[in-house]
Amino acid sequence: MPNTPTTEAVTFYKQHFGEIHPYMRSELEKWLSEAGDDLVMEAMKRAVDYHKLSWSYVKKILINWKKQEVTSVEEVRKEAEPIAQQQKKRQYRKNHSTRKDIVPDWFKERYHEEKQKSEQKSNVPKDLLTDIVAIASKYQNRKSALNVSTI
Repeated sequence: MPNTPTTEAVTFYKQHFGEIHPYMRSELEKWLSEAGDDLVMEAMKRAVDYHKLSWSYVKKILINWKKQEVTSVEEVRKEAEPIAQQQKKRQYRKNHSTRKDIVPDWFKERYHEEKQKSEQKSNVPKDLLTDIVAIASKYQNRKSALNVSTI
């Protein structure tokens, strides 16, 4: 038996949504005859993409398309383009905030003064401090290696 669109939709449903019972099969066939195989398949694919694996979600998509008088997958994609562009703009704005906090000069000056004071308080030369950090790092690495080898 060749893979007709209707059997393709049923197979897709079984693979992604689960067992298809007689009532569900009649619902699916009703929508296939009413909206067409391509639209039903597209609605199911969108549900899977959004991790909404329920027939009610697919049905709501199909009902919305019916209200909007969408009759083809091309129309669905054209309708989705402006929405996708808005989402991209929103995401861009979210990731590339142009807001800059205004920090008064007196705060910056205080910060730099405190930083200089803390550097002056440290009586340990920077070279010695670097050596201590390197030795501690080597010790930590050896300790980790020993713990791994005893397991």
